[in-house]
Amino acid sequence: MNAKSCLLPVTALLLVATVGCGGGARRYQTVQIPPRVDLQQHEMIGLIEFDSEDEGELASLASKRFVDLARRDQGLVRMIDLGTVEDAKRAVGVQ
Repeated sequence: MNAKSCLLPVTALLLVATVGCGGGARRYQTVQIPPRVDLQQHEMIGLIEFDSEDEGELASLASKRFVDLARRDQGLVRMIDLGTVEDAKRAVGVQ
């Protein structure tokens, strides 16, 4: 067998392998998972702001994002912002 006669079967094999190994269209399915904790049984939830060693706005941004996602997932749960850990301790008289 010469090199030219092997070229067609090898090319066909590479084409089939490429298409069969992910060359085709991919379809993704969204799976919604219910929250592990059901907060609706509680009358009120107190939220303390996340803490971050970063000097930017990361802590407040993470806290806001958490509240937004919790409200979306948990429905009409009453949430009260207690501020930072220091603010919450000061409010209850703990140093």
